[in-house]
Amino acid sequence: MGSRTPQQKGTKVRAAALADCDAISVVHVETWRTIYRGLLPDAILDALSAPARADM
Repeated sequence: MGSRTPQQKGTKVRAAALADCDAISVVHVETWRTIYRGLLPDAILDALSAPARADM
């Protein structure tokens, strides 16, 4: 079996829209907290804010 592209699995890839901003910021913050926990100080990770990130 060959590898499948996202289209073959039924996933659609599109450019992000302004309406996606809040959801993307949540994913960004939660990903950083998960990946960098133990590598960066907890205070830095705990201070991350999805709403603040969405405003960037």
